[in-house]
Amino acid sequence: MAVTGATGFIGRHLISALRSLGAEIHALARRPEAQGGLGYTAHRWSLEEIDGGLAVLREVRPHVVFHGAVHRGCDPASVEPLGQSGLDDALRITTEGGRRLLMACRSADVQKVVVLGSSSEYGPHPTALREDMQDNAVSEHGASKAALTKAMREMAKEGLNAVSLRIFYAYGHGDDPRRFIPTVIRAARTNDLIRLTPRGFVRDYVHVDDVVTACLRAGALNLRPGEVINAGTGVGTDNHDVVAMVQSLCGGRPTNVRADFPPRPADHSEWRADVQRMRTRLGLTETIEVKAGLARLVRESFAFAPPALE
Repeated sequence: MAVTGATGFIGRHLISALRSLGAEIHALARRPEAQGGLGYTAHRWSLEEIDGGLAVLREVRPHVVFHGAVHRGCDPASVEPLGQSGLDDALRITTEGGRRLLMACRSADVQKVVVLGSSSEYGPHPTALREDMQDNAVSEHGASKAALTKAMREMAKEGLNAVSLRIFYAYGHGDDPRRFIPTVIRAARTNDLIRLTPRGFVRDYVHVDDVVTACLRAGALNLRPGEVINAGTGVGTDNHDVVAMVQSLCGGRPTNVRADFPPRPADHSEWRADVQRMRTRLGLTETIEVKAGLARLVRESFAFAPPALE
């Protein structure tokens, strides 16, 4: 097994799960020294490799490649690339770099590629997001990932055995501290200001353990090349309700909350997955409820009972 983006949030959890299954793992990352630990072999690799990683793939000959590497923004307040320069970088690195990797997988006779896509590829729609909807990405990250999915589908027609998981708002221990849920959990300890959009905008929050399960099943099952499958819960949760859940777990904190953050183009009232295909194709019929996932995350983040946070 090979994992790109091995030092990222989902990549680390995926490697941990593969280790527990006794798989031979090759971790591909820009900074493999940051991965740490035992039970796998680390390789220095990036999306900007001219050969797409062909040399590494021919050396290690993995049966399955999980492709999670992506270009991230440098803004201290945002994990995603922003603006025209951010879009240009995302298309150059996420899209073109990903396309080169897929070509390398084909040349190296990799048996299966699982691309970790994003729900942001869909863009806003008036109903739950289905895999057969036309992409209408409104974010730089979404546009670059949608372009990579298009390339994956074209290569699948030419013989590449690849599928894409459209991951919704993944959360869990070790997530990027700039993202919303880590910010709220941190504020439960520091009581820093939390700025929310007005009520009415929801996200489908899916625990990273469920994302990893979806990845493992996508890698193991006989799926149709070029297939796209959502990885979400099917439930939309308002950010106000996320804060309320954390408050209920943390003795009422954070208390410094304002609803004055301006909505972004991607904010929508129906940003949730249609999970029918996930259930039927991956057999993933049960997912972790948001409050249960948040309770686990609070315990992991503070390493002691949440009520003691005064």
